[in-house]
Amino acid sequence: MSINQDKTILIVDDEEDLREIIEFVLEEENYQTKLASNGKEALNILSTEAVDLVVSDIRMPDGDGIYLLDKHKEQKGTQPVIFVSGFSDLTLETAYHKGADAIFAKPVNTEDLVHYVKQCLLEPKERWQKKTDWSQASSLSLSITSLEDAAQNKDFILGTGGAFVKISEELPCFQKPLHIKIIIEEVQKTFEGIVRVCWHRNEHSEPLPKGIGVEFEELTQESLTLLESYLSTHQTISKIPLK
Repeated sequence: MSINQDKTILIVDDEEDLREIIEFVLEEENYQTKLASNGKEALNILSTEAVDLVVSDIRMPDGDGIYLLDKHKEQKGTQPVIFVSGFSDLTLETAYHKGADAIFAKPVNTEDLVHYVKQCLLEPKERWQKKTDWSQASSLSLSITSLEDAAQNKDFILGTGGAFVKISEELPCFQKPLHIKIIIEEVQKTFEGIVRVCWHRNEHSEPLPKGIGVEFEELTQESLTLLESYLSTHQTISKIPLK
């Protein structure tokens, strides 16, 4: 039996043909699927049935994707939420801040979607283990007193799957891998790994500084331990915090 058969994906879209397309590609990978046509129907399924991950449209009647995400997080839902949408008033920054795991544009590249679903369902240690030669990536180093001080000063703020990093000079390339090394002086530890730049904030706009939102791709074991410890005492739903 495929390990994927233990995982159930909830597909939410008001267009039946699009639900069926995503259902087909996920079932081809041996995932179990459940279907909903709007956010309210999806929330009912999440409250009554076992679901491991949600793939949802954003614009829908009777509870759109933003409503679904907000209510899901309000109810302490832990399942990853992936948006697939052709039209959206939701920026990448806001989506990640609200707790979405990713946004895919329609027409969706189903191969990329399946790959991301697989990654989302892995345990952090396996999902973010080192796989590449970090010396080939552009690098960014930063020294901070502590993770708490850095968050308060908006220099470096951790989320559930990424971080905000304040940058005063030229911003790194969008979507390119970046090797970050955050030296934490108070505990003499280093938060280090490969991240992908998801969004830019090009200008300082009070109270928000110029910087980048990054998604974790590979992390050291020390970084995973630091992340787990930080999130256990700083509750957040944000994958990549805005502020």
